[in-house]
Amino acid sequence: EQLHDDARRAEAGEHLSGPAVPHYRERLQAGGTFTGLTLTSKSQARTLLANPALNIHHGELLTCVWREATAACRQGDRDQPDWGRCTLSCANITWTDRDIASVRARIEDLGVGASVMPAPLRQRTEERITRLRGIIDAHEAARPRTEAQ
Repeated sequence: EQLHDDARRAEAGEHLSGPAVPHYRERLQAGGTFTGLTLTSKSQARTLLANPALNIHHGELLTCVWREATAACRQGDRDQPDWGRCTLSCANITWTDRDIASVRARIEDLGVGASVMPAPLRQRTEERITRLRGIIDAHEAARPRTEAQ
């Protein structure tokens, strides 16, 4: 369901940015042929979960187009994102307009109490806000321009 929702949004013009956009689009196209299946064994479940077209993970602030070979968070034999080890320099990241809306909300949340924080915490919070604003700026800069713009 999530894959079909993502494909519909992309077809409707949802803007995408980030290093994994080509892989995201490929998976959306490949996933369009997936019509579902009834699982009757653990083997079928493993096969289904190994399908790279279905291995798109929506996180709190970004979308991970999981590729084991390029995952910055990969540790041990995990075959899915480790959100606690996620880095913004990972090659598996795609930002959707939905992600950017979440980034904007996070900036608001972080900024609410920043002025009354102790200096070291305030500085780290301001650095985080700056990094998040950079994500928004890069996303918007990558947006195709229309003739009216």
